[in-house]
Amino acid sequence: MNKPRLKEMTFLGVALSGGKNDKTTVTELSYFADHGKIFVKEIHDKIESTDEFSGDLQLLKILNQKNIKLIAIDSPLSLPMCFMHKCKGIEKCKSNTTHWHWAQYRKHKKKRKNLKLFTPYTERCIERYINYELEDFFEIPEALGSNKAPITARSFYLKNKIKNKLIEIFPKLSLFRIGQKLNISKVDLKNYRHSVNGPECRMLILDALIANQILFIYEQDIQKYIESSHAFDSLLAALTAYLKFQNQCEKPPKKFPIQEGWIEFPTPNFSF
Repeated sequence: MNKPRLKEMTFLGVALSGGKNDKTTVTELSYFADHGKIFVKEIHDKIESTDEFSGDLQLLKILNQKNIKLIAIDSPLSLPMCFMHKCKGIEKCKSNTTHWHWAQYRKHKKKRKNLKLFTPYTERCIERYINYELEDFFEIPEALGSNKAPITARSFYLKNKIKNKLIEIFPKLSLFRIGQKLNISKVDLKNYRHSVNGPECRMLILDALIANQILFIYEQDIQKYIESSHAFDSLLAALTAYLKFQNQCEKPPKKFPIQEGWIEFPTPNFSF
């Protein structure tokens, strides 16, 4: 008699970089529901263009595999509303997203005297929410800010070509929630991408994930995550996709203008 096959679910996490370099990385996680185990199945790195084929084509081949439950990407999947509609300026704009921005700005201006006025054509409500309404300041880049805009353009180019379900995540916030659960210090969590201390911080976090039997990783893959912050971000994205599937990510607060997009991140009391 043949042994019954274990039920396997696949989650992908994407750390997206510019289309003209090889830093984009995808982590492929396998979750075996019968045993409640999560494995790093494969790390796809150095996804780059060749003389005849674009890095986008290589990436889409990975993301459009069959039987993928959910894909999480660390790049904007929506644009600021004021970038896309006509209005008479933020002082007179009647959209509920701009109204929400004004309410948040006036609320936090009382505590932060040097807080700059919002620009609703570069930043989304979710970015201001993450920066000012959660337990810490996370400094999430604006979707159309100077540092993020080229990556946002690429994610928009890709998203309509991806057949599987997509969610947006912010690795730094996902890590903060996961790391708090593992009793890792805020200093180590904030330094995980540091040019000097980053590898040591990433090794500490990986050790905690493995020691708590949350994740099973081959030795060669552990080394990739230690050496590359992009690879590590792709792991955080894949873990967040798994937690989203398990209904352990936060829901938008009441009256939040969700039409402008939401970023998925673990609830404070989540469990693997």
